Amino acid sequence: MPELPEVESYKNYFLNSCLQKRVKSVEVLDSHMLKNIKAEELEAAFNGYKFTSVFRHGKYLMAENELGNLLVLHFGMTGSLKLVQNPIICPYSSLVIHFDKDTLCIISKRKLGKIMLTADRLRFIGNRGLGPDAARVTSQEFMDLFSTRKAKIKTALLNQAIIAGVGNIYADEICFQAGIRPYHGLSLLSLPDLNNLYRCLQQVISLAIKVDADYSQMPANWLLHHRHKGDCCPKCGGALEYFHLSGRGTYYCPQCQY
Repeated sequence: MPELPEVESYKNYFLNSCLQKRVKSVEVLDSHMLKNIKAEELEAAFNGYKFTSVFRHGKYLMAENELGNLLVLHFGMTGSLKLVQNPIICPYSSLVIHFDKDTLCIISKRKLGKIMLTADRLRFIGNRGLGPDAARVTSQEFMDLFSTRKAKIKTALLNQAIIAGVGNIYADEICFQAGIRPYHGLSLLSLPDLNNLYRCLQQVISLAIKVDADYSQMPANWLLHHRHKGDCCPKCGGALEYFHLSGRGTYYCPQCQY
């Protein structure tokens, strides 16, 4: 599933390939993906205008045009972007945006993403109940958000209303790098533990962004390379434990995480 680092890479892709190009036409190929807007309304909001800026908050990508309309994309489990030459359309495209010489395909193989429209980025973030972006949350904000809660650590990391952008894989990685078991309650963590958790959150997210969320470029001692039943810990070589927490498959090392 595209998490914060993946969506940051999509943001950079859009930034480098789609800004300041005039939109010739917009085609909605799967209206099931539209949320609270009709296809003709979405098309009218962007046809004939240039995209001038692009933003990301958590797992949401927002591309603004010269009228102030923002195309909002949530990629679900299998979403992605691809710029292709006209008139080629990628398989599983739910929305295509035609420019003069090429076309941006918004792809969603499993049809679990969302396509939305807003004119106010901050209001959209507030209406969705999203917390601070995980890549930009400050140490003090993190402490204020996590130090008074009793939720399990991983459950809190996954809660988009607390901080936005962390998904299942990176939540496990953050707990692994922090040496903390994901099922422990936040109330059990000391102040140094919380500071360490924040430090690992920032390290994992920033490094994943740096390599464009390419797993092959991530450190060999990261847990995400070993998220398979029966696999071993990349640090100590011991057997990894697997269980479900908050409905999500969870891996941890009982020797390295306490």
